[in-house]
Formats: sequence, C-alpha cells, structure tokens
Amino acid sequence: NTDDKGYGKGNAYVPVDLKHAQAKIIVKFIGTPNVTLNEAKLTDVSLTGTYTVNYNAPTPVAVWSDHSDVVDVTMASGYGLAESKTYTLLAVPSPEASEITFDYTLTGGAKLNHTIDLTAWEPGKEYTYTITITPMEIKFKPNVIEWEPETITYPTL
Repeated sequence: NTDDKGYGKGNAYVPVDLKHAQAKIIVKFIGTPNVTLNEAKLTDVSLTGTYTVNYNAPTPVAVWSDHSDVVDVTMASGYGLAESKTYTLLAVPSPEASEITFDYTLTGGAKLNHTIDLTAWEPGKEYTYTITITPMEIKFKPNVIEWEPETITYPTL
C-alpha cells in the first residue's frame, strides 16, 4: 500500500535499528573492610571525537577520528571497600589503550598502588572490569560483550 511518495501507509510505525557508536565501560571495585581506596582513575579516556560513516563503500564503514577531550577520569576518592562500588562511563573508542590506576591503603597504614593496562576499546562493546582488592591479593577479571543494540519505533508520517 504505497502512494506516489514511495512509502507504505499500511504500518503505523517504522522500526529503526540503532547500534552504539561508543564503548560502555563498567568498573567494579570489590574489597574488604581492611582496604581504603584512596584514588582510582581511568587514564587517557577520549570523551569526544568525530564519527564518520562512509556509505559509498560496498559495506558501510564507520570510523572515529579527531579524538579530543582526552582526560583522566577519577572514579573514586577516599572510601572504604567494605561495600562494592561500580562506575559506568561512555567513552569514544580510540586506537590508544587506557589504564586503570588505583592507590589504596590497608588497615595498619600500608599504602600501595597498582596499574592495569587495558586493550583499546571498540564501538558497540561493553567492557566490564571487576577488581577485587584484599590485603593479600588483587584479582582482575575483564569481560567484553556486545553492547545490546536497540530498536526504536517511530510513527509514520
């Protein structure tokens, strides 16, 4: 059921599939009452850039360029880890890899720091980093999944 404008009027809504162009970063800190997280941050995070899609290619190609606002993002400052803390960030994927750095203090006053190198983030991926800190060890568990695309339905005009 189309008219001379080239679209169907039989459907009341048109579904539009959207894919995420950014990367979703989730950092979970898990600890014990014996640990105080003094500071935790993601380094060299790109917050803005230019997203270009080339529709003239046989398969559309999308790329990020002109990365700007590259900053260190502080996730935590001065709290005990008796409870878990979770931080979520949307970042512009960059060919440069970031790091998670954190300084912490154990009961008794010992101050320690640690850096974890991360792989470069890709568009449409969800990265979850779980970091467990105890007085005896640090466990790092990364998990990468496809960030679920969304379908939004718009009414036809």
